[in-house]
Amino acid sequence: MTAPVLRLHHLNIFEKVILALCRAGVRQPDDIARRIHQNTELCGYVIRQLKSAGRLDRSGAPTQEGLRTLATGTVSEDTEVVVTHVFQDAARPSGELWPRTAAELSFQPVRRVRGTDVDLRLNSAGRPRKETAHLIAPCDQARTASLPPPRADQIIHAVAAHRTALAQHRADQFAQVDRSTPAAFEAEQELSALHTEFAMPPEEQVNRVWDVRPPTAEYLLTWLEPDAETAEGTSGWRAPDPFGLDPGLMLQQLVLSHMQSDPRLAKAVASLTAAVDDRLNRRYRKVAHEVRDRSEGRLVEQLGDRIRGYPSMLDLLFGLEDAAARMASGADVEAVARETIRAYEHLFRRLVDEYRPVPPGWQARTGKASDIIVREQLSECAARIGFSRLPPLITGEHVIKPFARDLAATRSDPPKFAKRMSALISKGSIKELVPWALIAAADPGNPENERHPLRGLAGRRPHLFTELGRVNDLRNRGSHGDRDASTADDAGWCRELAVDAAKTVLELSPEPERTTAQ
Repeated sequence: MTAPVLRLHHLNIFEKVILALCRAGVRQPDDIARRIHQNTELCGYVIRQLKSAGRLDRSGAPTQEGLRTLATGTVSEDTEVVVTHVFQDAARPSGELWPRTAAELSFQPVRRVRGTDVDLRLNSAGRPRKETAHLIAPCDQARTASLPPPRADQIIHAVAAHRTALAQHRADQFAQVDRSTPAAFEAEQELSALHTEFAMPPEEQVNRVWDVRPPTAEYLLTWLEPDAETAEGTSGWRAPDPFGLDPGLMLQQLVLSHMQSDPRLAKAVASLTAAVDDRLNRRYRKVAHEVRDRSEGRLVEQLGDRIRGYPSMLDLLFGLEDAAARMASGADVEAVARETIRAYEHLFRRLVDEYRPVPPGWQARTGKASDIIVREQLSECAARIGFSRLPPLITGEHVIKPFARDLAATRSDPPKFAKRMSALISKGSIKELVPWALIAAADPGNPENERHPLRGLAGRRPHLFTELGRVNDLRNRGSHGDRDASTADDAGWCRELAVDAAKTVLELSPEPERTTAQ
């Protein structure tokens, strides 16, 4: 196929500045370099290029061509005749063209075709290698023959798209080149296609596209491979551009378009994705193990080696450390807050289990206590052991009413109360557990109240329950779209709060050693 492409070559901004300075009378390379803060050698090189192109005369003054170029910004307007191959997609009803062209085709020898399997003999010039390729969208000869020939504008646009992709590929290759040298300037000139407009020439110059030969059915040989650097949001596999213009998504999008109609292709892609996922999971497990080891060392420094005897709390602290570590990759602070709440739920379950509350003395004096009395008595218990005012998280009506009913059951229905205690110790929330822990730690009728670990925690964290209310809000704020810049401080504060929970757990009995079934 032979086609004309109109190329409008634009004046490089660097050339434009030097040409303008020459028009103003500044024509020595060192003077120009000083004014535009560039390398003298580079300025001299550009001046020589402008003279060679006829835009500056021997003295460095702009010629008529140079003045015209400076006024229009256009260097030249040429019609280039391109002889190339374009690729019409026979699998699509419109027979659209791919955004790729090739001056020559490279063929691979085919040994035989077995249904949708094609046996190939690759590297025939060196050491032969046998491969079997899967045929995607087998070509229907009748369908190929009936395809309408591509229009002139489609062909020229395909050439333009390929040139643009080629220029982008060069731009990526030269992105790190030092731009202050003549070699770098030449590299910029190589990338001039990025600043080139491709268009249809005037109708009288085109006569459509010349010499379009009959289409022939060809197959494109390509392959899929794992993406070496799988980024977040990517599929984990890539299809290298067979035209040598990586990185590019043209072929990957083509593969995706055929997956629904080709189960074998879909299975191959899924297998490749699974392999990449497995690799990433192994990498994640390795990193997670390293994070856990570092976290364990830090926690042992803070809490002492005894924390190893409390594996449940240690696991919760590891979860918090992992959530904090993931914040560096974009995870939210809500996960850190959630792990902090879990640490305190574990603490209060252990406290209620190890220091079982007995019916408080004030209940015996008042009989069935009203919600108001229960709220007042709990506040007194908190103050007696050193906590500040209880927040609505603990004293709200939705907490006090069920607690008052359970409290009444301590005398009226002991079996029901025992069953309720077992449920709380198993899966109770902070707001359900705290009232019982306060009674066990503060009520004079409880013989063990003086040595209750909650007293030590009150000394370290007198505003604990207000702080837990803040952590609870922090955990839930993601659902309300509330974000701010204090997430790092919030995470640090949550970690400190969780460490105080662990210090209190250390005052309880160690957990039994875990055994693993063989």
